[in-house]
This record gives sequence, structure tokens and C-alpha cells, in this order.
Amino acid sequence: MEVSIESLLNSWKNRKDEFRKSFVKPKDDYISALRLGEAVGDRDLEARFEALLSLLANYGLVDIPDAILNRIVELIKQIWKRQAVLGMTAGVAYIHSLVEDLRLIRAKNDADAIFGESSDLVLLYSLMDVLSRRRHEAGKIFSAIQKYDWKIKIGPLVIALAQFLPVARLGELLDFATTKDLISAKDLANLYVVLYKRTSDISYLRKAFRVYLDVDEDKALEVFKELLSVSDDLRSVYSDLESVKSPSRFNLFVVLISEAVKRKDIDFAKEVLLEKEGHTLTVKQAQALGRELGSKYPKAALELLKELPGENGLYALLGILSGTKDLDVAIATMEHVLDRLKTYSGDTLLILKQLIAVSIKLDIWDELILSVPDDAPWLGDFENIMSDALKVLQGSGDTEIRLANLGTPISTLVLQRMKSGGTRVNEWFDPTWFSDED
Repeated sequence: MEVSIESLLNSWKNRKDEFRKSFVKPKDDYISALRLGEAVGDRDLEARFEALLSLLANYGLVDIPDAILNRIVELIKQIWKRQAVLGMTAGVAYIHSLVEDLRLIRAKNDADAIFGESSDLVLLYSLMDVLSRRRHEAGKIFSAIQKYDWKIKIGPLVIALAQFLPVARLGELLDFATTKDLISAKDLANLYVVLYKRTSDISYLRKAFRVYLDVDEDKALEVFKELLSVSDDLRSVYSDLESVKSPSRFNLFVVLISEAVKRKDIDFAKEVLLEKEGHTLTVKQAQALGRELGSKYPKAALELLKELPGENGLYALLGILSGTKDLDVAIATMEHVLDRLKTYSGDTLLILKQLIAVSIKLDIWDELILSVPDDAPWLGDFENIMSDALKVLQGSGDTEIRLANLGTPISTLVLQRMKSGGTRVNEWFDPTWFSDED
């Protein structure tokens, strides 16, 4: 029913223009042609239907007495009984005309009489249409609809009213919509955003964020970014984030830390990351955080994340390497990773693979070779992986020349292994190390 009413209203609006372009008779001639009070027969049904639409299109219902309107309602009901589509069309056109004339209480009563349980939809679409063209009537429309006994959600109408009502009435509108449960959660969040834009009251933005978390995570992230952009105190924004339990929380946290780093508020970033959040991250999240910060603020990212302890700190540093294009930062970060490996008890082989892969991506693999300690317990693994990686990913005479010019014991062993035998490891590289596919 909802779709058919909307399409009938659109059809009526199109036909209305056609009627206005045709020859126009005096109003009384159209009313006479309705033959109000007489039974509707198959032969005169369409003629009376056309007369009603001509009357509505050219004159509306202004100054037509209630007694005549009552008989028009009965005529529409009779037309509906004989041809439902014509009756629905006539009913939609009639209610729309009443709304246009701002006879809003009469529109509600007649819509109930004609459409029964579907009356609210007819009113909703008609009110939305009239409001879109006559914004200055928002106050009258709002006053009237508060007297309706709505049976459906009317979120789109409430949001439209919020855009046009005087600011002084916005609180009244919000109370009306929420107290009577006339708005869905998503529309309520949208309403809060409109109220924020109308009033610049940041509390509405906070409310929108909380509601969006349950219904639209993308919009929640969008509003959270807006909240950050208009907030001077990042700690107050973090308080909004602390209680969030949804899966999107990590993405919001990354945005918060990025904003702190952008503002050069490293003390706050360290407080949140080192004291509250860092230990709760997974290694993939830590790496994603490093990648995000490393791609935008490489130097600050290193200053911040080199203090994150444990395995999360190690993977955050790897994230910086996969995100940054700053070679000085990348080289410094590699040295921090190598230093961490001295006491790391996890999967060293995986770390080495990623470290070597990113050094080749940035073309600083020779710097990595020079930084590797000669007494590292994993040196044999490093030499094997590096030689295979250079053969697979580089494989040129220039690579061999660069290795020879390094002139260190490690570079010599890597070069020898490159030249001897076939590739031993050729499927170890994982492209997700350099992407957000975590």
C-alpha cells in the first residue's frame, strides 16, 4: 500500500499540471458536474472522477463548505467501490488538496474516513510534499500534526520540520517525536545531526554518534570525525569512546589517535595508547594503527609507537614500515624492530619475513643488512629469507652489485646464497602486510 500511495501521489501531481493547461471552467460548473448526492453508475463514473480532479487542480478546496466536502468524501468512497484505482487516486488528490489548503485537521479526519488504516501514509506523503515547497508553513504543519493520532513512524517528516521550524521550537519537536515513539533509531540519529547543524549544540552531535553506533557504523564514524573536528578537548571525546563496545570501536580509536597526533598532542596520545588502550589491541590492530599513523605522520608515529611495549609495540612498528614513505623514518623504525627482536620470544620468522619484505618495497634492504647484528640467533634465517626474497622480488644484476659493495660478512653470505641453487622459499610474501586487510 505504501508504494502505491506514493506512486499515486506522484501521478496526481503530474496530472494536475495537465488539468491546469486545459480549458478551465468556473468552479461551480465542476461542482455541478460532480452530481453530489446521486449514486455513481458505470456510465458517469469517469466523468465525475475527471470533474473532481479538474476542480482540485484548478481551484483546490478553498472556501468550499464542509457540507459539500462531506458529500465529496462520499462520492470518492462510491468511486472506490466501483473502481479501486480511480477511488484511491481521487482520495489521494483530495487529501493532498486539503493539506495544500492547510485544512489539516479536516485532512486527518477525511483521510481516516477514506483510507482507514492507510490514512497516515497518505497524510505523511502529502505533508512532506507541501512542506518541501512551502517551508514557511512548517510551524502550522507542526502544530497540526501534534493533534494527529499517528499509527506509523514519521521520521522523514520530523527531520524535514527540523530543517524549517524556528530554532526555539526544535526542543518541542524532539520531545514530540521521542515521547510518542514516532521516529526510528536511524531517523533519530539523523534528526540529532540536523539539530546540531541548526543550533551548533555539540551535545546533539554526541547523541547522534551514540545512536548511529547501533544502526549505522559508517555514519557513526563520520559523525565521530565531525565531533573531533569541533572539539577542543580530546579527552571529552575519548570519554564518548570509552564505553563503546561495538566492532567499529577500533576504527574510531584510530581516528582519535590520528587526530591527537595531527594536533601534536603527543602527551594525550601516549596517555590513551600506553595506559588504557595499547594492551587491549590485537597484533593485527596494532599493525593497522602503525600503518595508518605511519602513512600520515611518520615521525610522530615513531615517537609514539616506539614506546608501546610487548608484541603489540613490535607489530605497530612493522605497521609504520608498511605505511610510511619517509625513508629516514623507515630506517630508524627498522633499527627499533631489530632491537626488539633481541628479547622477542614469538614467531621471529614471521617478523623477519615482513621486515625484509618492507625493506625491499622501500628499496632500503641494503640498510637493513647493514643494521643486522652479526650475533643474532636468527641470522641464518635472515640470510636465507633475504637471499630468496632478493632473487624473487629483485632478481637483477644491480642487486648483486649493491650486495657486493656492502662488503659485510652478512651481505657476502646473502650474495653467495643468491648465486647458489634454486629458490628455496618462493611463497612467503603476503600482500596484506601492506594493506588494511586485517
